[in-house]
Order: sequence, then C-alpha cells, then structure tokens
Amino acid sequence: MKITDKQAIARVHYWAKELALLGVGHFRIEDIEIAEDLMEGSSAACVLISKDYDRLQFWIDRGFLQDCGLEALDRTLIHEWVHAAMRDYDFVVESIEDQLAPAVADIYSKHAGHARENLVDRIATAIQAIHSKN
Repeated sequence: MKITDKQAIARVHYWAKELALLGVGHFRIEDIEIAEDLMEGSSAACVLISKDYDRLQFWIDRGFLQDCGLEALDRTLIHEWVHAAMRDYDFVVESIEDQLAPAVADIYSKHAGHARENLVDRIATAIQAIHSKN
C-alpha cells in the first residue's frame, strides 16, 4: 500500500496528539520532510530534536512510504516520538561521555546507544499494541 506524503504528515500530527501524555504534546513541529534517500543506511524515518527548545523536525523516507502500510508507518512514527520524549534523559546520558577517557567513551556510547534503541523500540511496540486494542 502506498502512503501519500499528505497521509504521512497527517500521521505525524496524529501521533503528537495521541502521545501527548508521554510528554511530547508541547513540542512544536517545525518541519516534516518526505525525503528521497533519507540517509544511506538509516531507518525509514528520523527526528531531529532541539536540545534547547521544544522544537523538532521529522524526515520520512519516500521509498519507505511506497512500500509500507499504515501499521508500519505508525510504528515508525511512534518510535521517533518516543525518542522525542526521551530527549532530556538522553542529554544526561550523553553529557557523561565528555568526562570519560576516549576508549571508555567509545564503548559507553556504543552500548548506551544500543540500549536506548532497544528501549525505544520496545516502548513503541507496546504503545502501538495497546493503541490498536483500543
């Protein structure tokens, strides 16, 4: 099923409202871009979150929209919104890296990043499952 740009943009806004209690309702969406070849080797979407202000930008890969269904799009968008919800926590975790020896910082960064992605993915999966039951 092909998802249109307009549908994808509407789903970003839909999930902003649905996930407001997660702590993302106050974020201002500055841009939602449907991009060709998002970033080589990256996922289907990404979010850039300001560290200083409650603003963010979404990018969604056009190729992903050509091949995904609504369920896959929603799961991807929920995942990105969970990243937004974790912004302040991530800042604390990442701020420690500057205090570590370079070799330790590399290991720490790799493991913290992996753990973050796993947690974000599990939270997104749980949210989608609960939402679909309702």
